[in-house]
Amino acid sequence: MTEHPTAAAQPPVQPAGGSHAVCRIHALAALSASGKARPCCGDDCPVPTTEPTVLLVHCGDAIMEPRTGTMDVVARSESWPCGPGEMAARLRAHDWTGTPLSPPAAWPEELKGVVSLMLASPLLSSVVIGPERVLLYNDAAAQFYGEHHPEALGRPLSETWPAGYATVAHLYDRAFAGEAVAVPAQPLDLIREGGEIFEAYLTPVRGRTGEVLAVHMTGLEIGARLRAEVALRANEARQAFLLRLGDTLRAERDAEAVIEAAARLVGEQLGASRVMFAEFDEARGVADIFHGWFADGAEPFPTVMRLQDYEGSILDDLRAGRTVRVEDAGDPALARPDLAAIAQVGVRALLSVPLLVGGRLVVNLSVHQHAPRRWSDDEVALVQEVAERLWADLVRARAEAALRESEARQAFLLKLGDALRAEPSADAVANRAIAMLREHMALDRCYVATFRMDEDRADITHQVGGDRVAPMPPPSACPTSRPRSGSRSPGLW
Repeated sequence: MTEHPTAAAQPPVQPAGGSHAVCRIHALAALSASGKARPCCGDDCPVPTTEPTVLLVHCGDAIMEPRTGTMDVVARSESWPCGPGEMAARLRAHDWTGTPLSPPAAWPEELKGVVSLMLASPLLSSVVIGPERVLLYNDAAAQFYGEHHPEALGRPLSETWPAGYATVAHLYDRAFAGEAVAVPAQPLDLIREGGEIFEAYLTPVRGRTGEVLAVHMTGLEIGARLRAEVALRANEARQAFLLRLGDTLRAERDAEAVIEAAARLVGEQLGASRVMFAEFDEARGVADIFHGWFADGAEPFPTVMRLQDYEGSILDDLRAGRTVRVEDAGDPALARPDLAAIAQVGVRALLSVPLLVGGRLVVNLSVHQHAPRRWSDDEVALVQEVAERLWADLVRARAEAALRESEARQAFLLKLGDALRAEPSADAVANRAIAMLREHMALDRCYVATFRMDEDRADITHQVGGDRVAPMPPPSACPTSRPRSGSRSPGLW
């Protein structure tokens, strides 16, 4: 005995003077081991009125209507098909009067055998009989037929699924012509989107003289497998992209080169119009924009954005560390000043990932589209991961650049000190110092000037320059302006 709760139970009858009710279908719920319905034990068998319960029984003689919860005892005209199961019971109880099929007692043994096999199968399975394509199906199929169950039993396929059957009728025609047909992955319901995906196999069922009596269909639900395969391929592609990103960023030593490399890879991967990297300076009220990557024909974008021009939900979300996903900034239903502001600079769809340091918005990586676009969760996750990796590599590149600069400065100063100690005079020291400084910094000219403030002039005492620049004029031709605070004399000018 199998018990199933249902939403529509038969109302209990309230007995006189009692707090319990007699379940109207209790006789169907209490079954003997032989599968026969035992007589109800009468009014002495209570069912609490606060728990209206219906028991679903598949004993071969008791059938529950799955949508109404009602149960009926049916007379068994014959013992075939034997065995438990809802559809076996429905076949035994079915009234074949007025249908294209005769009663099962007159069916060929070959047909009865394949029907019995179909009913016992744990897979979605059906048997379609004769030129009318009359449908019989098993319990597994009943779970997928939805509103068409149980009315589809014993009816032609074209009556139950007129539009859907039209798309597969040629496959059944081939099977009824004697061909075993394999149907590739397709929805069980060919009209409704988002349904289960099945592979189906149509096998002809032949009679004693070789004629095709019916077609046995077995379906394998492969939607979960297909979704897993798609997810696996997407994950493999994402990991390959991230590996390529990591290798590319590690090879870059310059901070701007790191930004450009990451933006280019993201833009090409997502087919974006632009990928921008911004550093926020709340004290100045601006965001400095690095033009990471532009697709061919992409519109220009400002290098500095005033934050007050974009105040609204977008900046609020970024400051709170929330990724911003805008699918259509021009949608009239989403009219907001901040959306209008980004639309004015050519951003129709936006995916912007912020990074907070110490709870403060520091940078963000933004992907722009010139046309409306729906951003998938996978795309959002990818840009989020790229933003985190980009920031880590950017910090690394800047730290390495600062270290290289410090080491180069210290090395130059050590070299300068060694060289100056070897010079015999002050003039030689000055000339050597400015010559080495010009070479180290790749300057066009370097000189030493002595400021004479009382005479409002400066004397150029030592100078070096390349071939591309003329020497500084003599002291009388070098008037000075009044010294600024902290100016010294003499000094490098």
